Amino acid sequence: MRSMMKTGLLFLVATGSAGYAADQDNLQYYWDFTTPPTATTTNPVRIDPAKSVNQIGINRFVDGTNSTVYHQTGGAFGGGYIAANAANAGYNNFHVYYGMESYINMTTGFSISMQVRNDKNASFNTSGVSFSMVFGSNDDATFRITNNAIALGGYTGSWTYTGAAGIVDNGASWQSVVLSVNGSGANAGIMSVYVDGNLFATSSAAFTSRMNGGVTKFAIGGKLADNYQETRTDASDLAFWNTALSAQDAAFLKDHAADQLGVIPEPATASLGLLGSLMLMLRRRRS
Repeated sequence: MRSMMKTGLLFLVATGSAGYAADQDNLQYYWDFTTPPTATTTNPVRIDPAKSVNQIGINRFVDGTNSTVYHQTGGAFGGGYIAANAANAGYNNFHVYYGMESYINMTTGFSISMQVRNDKNASFNTSGVSFSMVFGSNDDATFRITNNAIALGGYTGSWTYTGAAGIVDNGASWQSVVLSVNGSGANAGIMSVYVDGNLFATSSAAFTSRMNGGVTKFAIGGKLADNYQETRTDASDLAFWNTALSAQDAAFLKDHAADQLGVIPEPATASLGLLGSLMLMLRRRRS
């Protein structure tokens, strides 16, 4: 019995977690798409109390026209989602607009996390999921994550790949995507892209040169610029963070909603609790 307890103690110590980089204090805006939208927009279901909700909304449009294709259920974690229009052979797009630049910026670093599902069809054969960010200087950083690479939108840049899997075309299941951008320092502006909790690619400085000031707009599906990057995409559990998310954060968000990061005890915390219980059992056994 004592030998088994010692083995258990060693296992718990070896598997303890170092901790997450972010928690709910870093969550600036969050949509779970359960709240019915207005005719063209929906505001976050959760927002940092210190921030203003003024003009922070989601505008969904297909081929340039406003549309409300929201589903209040069926999302990745029991919430709702915003869907591609099955009747439309063209792209699907929605964007978050205006007012974020004070809180989502290059000084502190930032991250965007979400669950996506590629809805590529025979009439519209663009692979992957595209993203477009517009910054305070009106420069844009547009790119498209495919199954094995990142296609850049209208400018030069390079990415270092890990060999991890990317976006599945016609995916039946939700996939997590985390776009994590470093703040000030040697790697300022460098983006790490995580797919399904695994590091997929890291950007080069050429990509970073497009990113100046705060984020004023963010789109999933393209359209803000570089239209050839347009894709048909379902999306749910969209969150904006005021810090660079870590690999451990990205792994957690693969299977959990954004409003659970830092709320569910991390492995190290649980391990310490079990460790204390085992030590108490050993003490009682010896006495």
